[in-house]
Amino acid sequence: MAPALLCLHLGVHKTATTYIQSVLERSDWREGYFYIGPWVSRESIISRDPGLADIVPDVIRRDDIVVLSDENLLGNAAAGLAFYPRPERHLAWARQLKVSICLCVRDYADFLSSAWVESLRHGAFRPQARKVRNGGYVGLLERLERLLPNADFFVWNYASFRDRRDEILDRISSHGLAKLAVDGVGDQRPSPSCGVVTTYLQLRNLVEGPKQAELMKKLISNQNIRGNEGKFNGYSEEDRRVLSQQFATDLEIIKSRYRILR
Repeated sequence: MAPALLCLHLGVHKTATTYIQSVLERSDWREGYFYIGPWVSRESIISRDPGLADIVPDVIRRDDIVVLSDENLLGNAAAGLAFYPRPERHLAWARQLKVSICLCVRDYADFLSSAWVESLRHGAFRPQARKVRNGGYVGLLERLERLLPNADFFVWNYASFRDRRDEILDRISSHGLAKLAVDGVGDQRPSPSCGVVTTYLQLRNLVEGPKQAELMKKLISNQNIRGNEGKFNGYSEEDRRVLSQQFATDLEIIKSRYRILR
């Protein structure tokens, strides 16, 4: 039976998604709401693409609301570097449902740098992106709108999350949280430091492509290398200026087209 509403929190990657999912998992929900987290989603949808039928409880009623949070429904972190050119791959099943989409956007320089480092955990080396591809966030939202033409959109800027966390979580849950968890556990994996990424770049040619992800994981876990030098950037001041200016321009376009937290 189709739910009254399917609320999709789609990330994007590296925008506090693990933290948000932890809070949603540990919070108390009102009657008539069902929360589905990323691990269930990835097992049931991304692995087999069956649609909603295999993951919602049998007791779901027509007036219930399903909240599904999984940034990988857009694609993996590597796909994020191209701003998710094929969202239909794991979302086509939602076309016939009433859908609300919640999406976070982040300054292009910070997002591309963070998503690139994340991609190194999971695959062979690829050069760091120097420009925004496939229309950036505007292009992504347009692709989602074509895929799910009846969807309602809610967008927020990652820079707003710390100060407006509760408001954003309430919107992601479609007002379904009866008692909000005090805090989320966040992502327990250590973030790669400048030292880790620099060492990886020096050593990556010594191992074959498929093993480069294992190299990155070993370096991340090495206490002697991890250090406290801060997160890896990889962009010059001019690169960051150009990317940040493009983000500011695209954010104004998004504000003119979609409901966005202001």
